[in-house]
Amino acid sequence: MIIHKVEVGELATNCYVVICSQTKKSFIIDPGGDLDKIKRLSKDTYPIFIMNTHGHIDHIKENQELKKQYGLKVLIHKDDAFMLEDANLNLSSYIWGKNVILSPADKLIEGGDILEVGKLKVQVYHTPGHSFGGVCFLVENQNGDKALFTGDTLFASSIGRTDLYGGSFSCLIKSIKEKILVFEDNLTIYPGHGPTTKVGIEKANNPYVK
Repeated sequence: MIIHKVEVGELATNCYVVICSQTKKSFIIDPGGDLDKIKRLSKDTYPIFIMNTHGHIDHIKENQELKKQYGLKVLIHKDDAFMLEDANLNLSSYIWGKNVILSPADKLIEGGDILEVGKLKVQVYHTPGHSFGGVCFLVENQNGDKALFTGDTLFASSIGRTDLYGGSFSCLIKSIKEKILVFEDNLTIYPGHGPTTKVGIEKANNPYVK
């Protein structure tokens, strides 16, 4: 498993290109801007999916262009799918003062779904609290190596904001404690903003969940 990360857009969103090292098939998590940067990371791979951790504009902005150029399928949780087509709820009108309306998703996902990209297995965990349909992706290769992509659910020493539509502090903390902190301490977390961290570090140091 190869993981490429690039910060994109005005809010420095972490976009990831996750590649199966055996087949070179890949998927893109949260393409929130800077299309050319994302295309460079995807070079020499065979992208299959765009996976959105939630429906805010800084995580979905380049869905349409990437889909058009690579013929990819856009995946998002069913409870955030409507945000792709609503400029108020995806926050494009709020952040930029202009409406961004995207096409509907190609596939609606739910917690417990398992997807395959080459030899990689991607399991979906529904972690509401930042938005109704926020999800995390646990990716595992054939050797048992794992990586957890948490979007705006959990950051290094912080959590996603809960004052937007679909947000709930109590729901977010519940999601983090019951869906993320139950993993092994050495599991690396790749968040939607900021540096990587590990489950054990967040258990010990994150002020919101200690």
